[in-house]
Amino acid sequence: MHTDRYFAPNITQVDYHWGEESGFVFVSVISPVDEYSSKLYTCISYKMPIPKTFLNWMRPFVKLYTKAVNLQDIKVMREQRRGRELAPVTQFHSVRADMAHVAIDKILHAVKEREDTPRAILGTREMNFDI
Repeated sequence: MHTDRYFAPNITQVDYHWGEESGFVFVSVISPVDEYSSKLYTCISYKMPIPKTFLNWMRPFVKLYTKAVNLQDIKVMREQRRGRELAPVTQFHSVRADMAHVAIDKILHAVKEREDTPRAILGTREMNFDI
């Protein structure tokens, strides 16, 4: 089970669980520095029914994995920014996989404008991906 959560204005939580006793939880906080730069802080928690010695041995690999995932996201955001600088657009096109991003944009807009969050975007939605 993979679950993504967003807590306005700048916290994300990604859970990966397999069974009752195993899983990872990644919590990230993004703090803007300026219009095009942010600092990212990530906390990784994991629980597995294996000896603590092995979990301690795994720790550096979990950190490397998390860094790789974050760097992948940073690369995508850097390219998006570059594209916006080269060819500014006023209308973005989204696909079904972007539903979380679209909802987050609506939530942030409501927070910024001090409006109620639209009820239609609140709640849980299931999405399946075939790989």
